[in-house]
Amino acid sequence: MPLADTGQTGVKLGPVKVGGQPAASVSSAPPDTPRQDRFGEFIVLKGYSLAWEADKTLLLNLYWEATASPPLDYTLFIHLVDASGAVVAQFDGPPVNGLYPASFWDAGEQIFDSRRLDLSELPSGEYTMRLGWYDSASGQRLPVDGNPENLVEIDLKN
Repeated sequence: MPLADTGQTGVKLGPVKVGGQPAASVSSAPPDTPRQDRFGEFIVLKGYSLAWEADKTLLLNLYWEATASPPLDYTLFIHLVDASGAVVAQFDGPPVNGLYPASFWDAGEQIFDSRRLDLSELPSGEYTMRLGWYDSASGQRLPVDGNPENLVEIDLKN
């Protein structure tokens, strides 16, 4: 079908959700550490699990709940900071390795997000993991109650 006076015969609509969640975003295991951290009106961190692998890779499992359908594909950030507050490792990107963007989440859905963080280059010590969500177009973070930096902190020992 032709589109207006542009001469084009098609239009790219972008990703479309068909069916339920991808299998990679579902887990039946509960988190080791329950939480109730709310990010804006849309996302709650229900908990997390951490496991160190032999090669100093950190297996991080995050358990999210959508309290409402997020209107945007918010970007998840995971920053590891040292005692001085310097970022020594980081991830900024879509949840579930890009398989299930936040804008696809439905209210009430439980989303499991597992990732491996290679920390083999870091010296042993104490670090803090900072988690949060932001709009990549504006850089604006989703608000977190009780934290003016709009993030959640998790202490780690490497």
